[in-house]
Amino acid sequence: GTENVAGIVGLGAAIQLLEAEIEARRAHCLTLRERLLAGLLALPGSHLNGPREGRLANNVNVSFDHVNGEGLLISLDQQGIAASTGSACSSGSTDPSHVLLALGGDRDIAHGSLRLTLGQSNTEAHVDRAVAAVAEALEQLRGLDPTGRAATV
Repeated sequence: GTENVAGIVGLGAAIQLLEAEIEARRAHCLTLRERLLAGLLALPGSHLNGPREGRLANNVNVSFDHVNGEGLLISLDQQGIAASTGSACSSGSTDPSHVLLALGGDRDIAHGSLRLTLGQSNTEAHVDRAVAAVAEALEQLRGLDPTGRAATV
């Protein structure tokens, strides 16, 4: 068949534009990721899933003790935060992430996993809002105050 010359030229031009911006985009996401990780890992009972280094600049995966990931997702969704408990290819599954389990993760902790992805349009304000929303959701789901102590009745 006939090659799509215009498409090929367009792809080449798009790649050239991306090459000029890719490091700045990566650095932007990396800065936001570190801010997001710092905020989330400061919350009681939080665990980073996977190594701190050698991971995607725009991806954060953490787990929280004594929380079901599905409940966390519902609470975050109500606050306008898009998140997931696993990869896009496993959406809809209530099983813990097979990847986290393969990494040696505890099944209960894997059930409390949360995946957040950052993009070029995200800002520090978005990150701070997401951390606050997760903290609020954890407090509600655990019946705890923000310090992690059991709430008094």
